[in-house]
Amino acid sequence: MSRSGLLRLALFPLLVYGLVVLGMAGLQRGILFPAPRVERAVLDALAADRGAQVVEVRTEDGERLYGWRQGQGPVLVLYFSGNGASVGGDPDRAARLVQAGAAVLHVNYRGYPGSTGSPSEEGLRADARAAWQEARRSHAAQDVVLMGKSLGGGVAIGLAAELSRRGEPPRALVVESSFRSVVDVAAEHYGWLPVRRLVRDRFDSLALAPAVACPSLVLHGAEDTLIDVQHGRDLAVVLPGARLVEVQGAGHNELLLADTAAWAAFEEVAGLSPAPARSAAPGG
Repeated sequence: MSRSGLLRLALFPLLVYGLVVLGMAGLQRGILFPAPRVERAVLDALAADRGAQVVEVRTEDGERLYGWRQGQGPVLVLYFSGNGASVGGDPDRAARLVQAGAAVLHVNYRGYPGSTGSPSEEGLRADARAAWQEARRSHAAQDVVLMGKSLGGGVAIGLAAELSRRGEPPRALVVESSFRSVVDVAAEHYGWLPVRRLVRDRFDSLALAPAVACPSLVLHGAEDTLIDVQHGRDLAVVLPGARLVEVQGAGHNELLLADTAAWAAFEEVAGLSPAPARSAAPGG
């Protein structure tokens, strides 16, 4: 083989790697924000079946967000879901919170079912602020609990930090199965790619958490293979005064509130009355 042929052969893997890097860079928002496809009419019918009130929330940049209110009570849980979830997709969580006497507000991110726009970190931060304003229509700041699952934990921590800095902290912050940052999770799963340079939507919770000025609870499954439990441990260290509950045997998608210790810790930080006794096994 000629010298030029050998050179081309040697450069071919680098070319393939470069194309893969470019492809992943272009697809990253599709990977981070895999919004489910559900028609609004389906969500409206489901809301009627579950007794939920449909709300439409307008963001500061003109997007219209679809959401539900469920239950009534002196404490409102403003819930931010994971990256592949939608309003109506976590009925066990909502039912448990409503049974305990809380109201629940869940608003879909931009680009998710019923909501306009396209998701990004900046966009989801604006969505969180709009959801907060909707929550404040019925409850004072000290009566609103921010709760975020997975990606929603990153959204909730950012909102809690922003509210704390402006002297309007919520009643409490609850972070479930969430991360130090999206960059760290990406590096763990795609270590062969230069993700620390490529990732645009970073959701750096570890940097934002120290600004949070309200009671905090971190819940994490000990067997979580998507976002390792060490992320939860590290968040609990930097969130001032946070309590950490590791749910043994639970992975990423279980309902951690079904665990006895997790639920008791949640009731305490949220200021809810104890709920009726029920099964303590993790489930979803």
